[in-house]
Amino acid sequence: QRCSTQHGNRFADISAIYSTSETAQALTLLRSYSMRYVYVGALERNAYGTLALSKFEHMPELHVVYNENSVIIYEVD
Repeated sequence: QRCSTQHGNRFADISAIYSTSETAQALTLLRSYSMRYVYVGALERNAYGTLALSKFEHMPELHVVYNENSVIIYEVD
């Protein structure tokens, strides 16, 4: 059961990274999982909305490494 709880927490945290409007919370969660990249495509836009995802554009710790065909990939510094 511990494993499923860990997966549940990770799923909730990943959802929070995309859905929060608070850049500090998103960055804290990204770093807590040592995430190197953030993928934003059609699925993420449909699930979380453009407003929530726009925070990534304003985070100096992230920079675009790919931007084509409605997909943006950010690298986390």
